[in-house]
Order: sequence, then structure tokens, then C-alpha cells
Amino acid sequence: MSICRTLSICLLAVFFLGSTAKVSAQRGAIRVESDPPGATVTVVSGHSSLVGQRITTPGTFSLRNSRDPYVFEFSLPDHQSVRETHEWSDLRNLNVLRATLPALNIHRAFFFTSDPSGAEVFIDGRSQGFTPLQARVTFSRSSSSQRWPSKSVIFRQRNYQEQSATLEYNSPEQFPAPRLTQIGATRTFQLRATTEDGLPLEASLQVNGEDRGVLPQALTLPFSRGGAGADWTTYTLRAFIENEFVPAEVTVSVDSAERQTFVLSAVTELPVPRFFPSVQSTARGPRPGIDKSAPIGVLDRRDINSPAVDIRPITNFGREQLVLQAVNSFCITPDGQSIIYSVTMRTDDGGYYANLFIKNATDQSFAFQQLTRGSRFLDTRPSMGREEDSNLVVFQSNRGPVDSWDISSLRLRDGRVVGGIQQLTREGRLNYLPFISSEAQPVYFSSSETFPNALPFISHTRTDGSSFTNLGEPGEQIHRAPDGTIYFVRRAEDTGNLQIFSVTSEGLQFSSVINDIEFARANVHSPNVSPDGSRILFVSDYHADETGRRNNNIYIFDRETNRIQQITDNGSDDIQPQWSPTEPGVIFFLSNREGVYNIWRARLPALD
Repeated sequence: MSICRTLSICLLAVFFLGSTAKVSAQRGAIRVESDPPGATVTVVSGHSSLVGQRITTPGTFSLRNSRDPYVFEFSLPDHQSVRETHEWSDLRNLNVLRATLPALNIHRAFFFTSDPSGAEVFIDGRSQGFTPLQARVTFSRSSSSQRWPSKSVIFRQRNYQEQSATLEYNSPEQFPAPRLTQIGATRTFQLRATTEDGLPLEASLQVNGEDRGVLPQALTLPFSRGGAGADWTTYTLRAFIENEFVPAEVTVSVDSAERQTFVLSAVTELPVPRFFPSVQSTARGPRPGIDKSAPIGVLDRRDINSPAVDIRPITNFGREQLVLQAVNSFCITPDGQSIIYSVTMRTDDGGYYANLFIKNATDQSFAFQQLTRGSRFLDTRPSMGREEDSNLVVFQSNRGPVDSWDISSLRLRDGRVVGGIQQLTREGRLNYLPFISSEAQPVYFSSSETFPNALPFISHTRTDGSSFTNLGEPGEQIHRAPDGTIYFVRRAEDTGNLQIFSVTSEGLQFSSVINDIEFARANVHSPNVSPDGSRILFVSDYHADETGRRNNNIYIFDRETNRIQQITDNGSDDIQPQWSPTEPGVIFFLSNREGVYNIWRARLPALD
């Protein structure tokens, strides 16, 4: 073989060996894939010339022989990164390099509805909007070894009970719609008031006892309940016109009709507070006070069954009076032409006082003269003698110590006070309910110690305040007849009811007056003897109406025949009867008929 041929063969061998060495140092392309695709694959370790190279799956790497193992890192947003490590010797026989990347975040769109619609949807406490709505929700975990956490879903709507649910990463796209339970509502009612004949009224409205204006009106009310099984709140609506119509009530609920009509019936009777100055029991004993009891007053002035005629008021106070509280007592002047009466009034700070007035006794004219003045005292229970020329008025007052009663007096001239007010008693006792029959006779009254449970005793004093005398007989509402017999009231020992008794002026011959078994079962009080001494007016709650209710009526007791006759039968509180000193058969009395205490007069024809 020639040198040239040999050289060629050698060069060819060298070339071939060089080519073989190159193929051994560089492997062909290797395909790289991921699940899901789109991952970034980075050569973390291997041949130094390839470290740091990146491709996106699916893709291809061209690898070289490396004594260091190849490390490939697969990364993809929302997925856990994965590293694949391979020796060069393994890669030479591997055609495809694959890696699965576990998801760390899943983004899903859900469609939310509710019944009713319009509920606000909160996912993990963050508002997503109002149903119906589509919301994109992301589920996240920190590693593939963890379970996908669930999310809380809350449906919240005004006036409905909140509903909660759980949202999983694999929940259906159309999320189940919750049925919301209504727990609140707002209703507007159209309210009006009418008479029984359908005539519209401007009535006052109260809602659960609170004033809410005047009808007609549109009233908006909120209703609520604690849950699906709980009861809805209700409201009691009350329409009224005070002292004119009987209040009407209706209870409304969330299901009540929108239009509500209150049909008001005219008042036929009502409780009428007395506001009478009186003796009140206290822990320290009897003291001046105000009787605030409220007997029923019938608004119809007629008597059902009465021998009396020409029954009419002679004072004309109305129910709408702002200052006046009540006419509390009265007496007739000896000439029968005038009445002296006491009126309870109220101060701005809520206190009470009473003054004496005088007016004509024959009609309802409002002309009057004021006899006593002052807003601190209680001047009440006037009394005058029977002599036609007498001008002395005795009355009960706390013008001395304000926490005690005493007897005072004044004199009149032409309807005016002359000489001022004189205090007749100063005994350190409670002296009250005076009665005088003549200036020649003593002033009688009840007198009591001021310690607890002290009894009132029949007492008297001269008209100048001298010679205080205690008869030693307990009694109140004292009245001296023309024959000198003293009538008084106290409770019967066997029944505890008020009854009328009598004694002589010397305190002798004690006896019961109305000896009737039926009246013994009732209260009998307020005796007033006729000028001729033959008959006694008195008050009793003996009579009961068709409902069984008892009220005070006026009766006449004939002293000669013991016959009792009922005079008033109105259903009202008829009290304090008095005979006219000059007109036979004419009586005066205090009554709350027509809804306010006024002085009335009536004529009894059989006694004319």
C-alpha cells in the first residue's frame, strides 16, 4: 500500500473516530411534556452549557453528555412545581420526559340564584353581589397533599332569615338555590275612623299604647319574627275620642288587610274622677288628701224611674275644662236663692287646691263671685244655717297647718266676704265636715286625733270658736234636725257598711235610723233632714242595675211611716242631697251625670 493511500486511510479513520466521539457527546433532541401543558421547564442541573435553559411544554431539549445528573424543574402558575432528576445514561434511552403538576389553585365560575331573588351572596365573608349572579371563585391549597378547602356561602336579604351553604371545588356550576324564610316585613295600613252611621271622625290613634297622631292616616309598621317557626309581631291599634266615643281596638298582623276602619260608638258612660278634698289614711294617721275614686257617670241626664221632675244642672262645668277638676261640695243660702260651692282645681305643678264660690241657685247661668282665694289651701264643705237673715258660712280648710283640717268661717254681704276668714278650731286635731243649723246652735263637726286608727268623734264649738266639746260618740257626716236630733254616719259593727244613726244633742238615746234589712246590706249615708223635720234625704248604693253594678242614688225616708222612696235612678254618682230651705219639694244634689260633677236641682211634686 502506498504512503498516500495509507495516509488517506489514516485520515479517514481519524475523521470517523472524531465523528463517533461527537455523536457520543451529544444526544439527540428529547421531547418534554407536562400535564397540564404550558409549564415552564428549567434545566437546573446537568451539562454546564444547558443549565438555566427554559422551554414551555410541549417542547424539545437538545442535551449533552454530562457527568452530573440532569435536574429539570416544571413550574406553572396555580400548580405545584415538580423536579425531575435523571442520569445521563437514563436520558439516552428516554424519548419523552413527562411530569404531572398538581393544581394549587382552581378557578371556577358558579351561577347563584335564590328564592326570592335579590339576596346578597357572601363567599368567605366577601360580598359577590346580588342574585341572580355569576361569580368566579378560586380554591387554593398550599400543597398537593392537602384536601381542597371548602368555602362558606351566605345568602343575606333584608327581612329574610340568613341562609348558609358550603361550596366545594367540585360543586355543580349551577349552585342550588336556597328558599329564604321571610322574618321581617313592612306594611302600610290605610286607617280611618267613623261613627256607627259611617260619618268620618278625627280620632286619636295609639299603637301599643303610644300616641301616633290623628286618623285618618297611612300608618307604616315593621313586622318581624325570630325564625320560620316563630310568631310574627302584632300591633294593637286603638282609636278614640276622649269622653265622646267608646275606644275601638284592632290587632293587626303582617297578613292583615291594608284598609282598617274603626267604628266608634258614642260614649254613654265613663268613669269620672271625684278629686274631692277628703280625709286620707296615712302611716302617720288621718291627713288631708284628695279622693281620686272614679264612679261611673252616665252621659244621659234622664232618670229611668223617678218621681222627680224638672231635673236640671245649676252649674255648667264641662268635661273639657282644663283647670277645673270637680265641684266637690255645696250648700244653699238661707233664702234659697244662691248656692255656695267648692271647686277643686289643679296647679301647674300637679298640686290641688279648692276655693269657695257663690252663684244663683235657680238657673245654669255662669255668673259667680269667688269667696276664698289661694292656690295652697283646700276650702271645702260649706254649710249655712236656716235663719233667713243668717250670713255665716262655716267650712272645712287647711288654712292653719296644711297637713291638718280645721273649721273656718266667713260672713257674706251682697255676695262678698266681709271681715275676713276666721279659724274656729285650733285643737291640734283633725276637724272636718262641719254642719250648722242655726247661729244660735253650735257648729257640729267630726274631730279626730292624728295618730293611726284614730276614730272621728262628734264634736261641736260655738260660732266664735269657743267651748270645744266632744260628745264621745264616733261619727261623721253630722246633721242636726230642727228638733235637735243629731244624725250621723258610721260603720255598722255587724256588716261594716255605712249606716245612719241618731242621738240627742246631749249624746243620749243612740239608735239606728234606717231599719230596713235590705238597706242594712248596702251603704247608707249623707243624711239631710227636711226643714219641717218629717223626711230625711240620704244616699245609698242599695240599687243595682241590670248588670249587677251598684251606684249611689238618692232616697227619701219618711220618719213617720218609715217608708223609703228612691228619688234618682240614672246610673250616675248622685250624692250630697240637700233640701231647699224655702221651696218645698225642691232638692239639690251633686252628680257626675253628663261626665262631670255639677250641682243639680229637682222638684218632687208629691211633696209640694
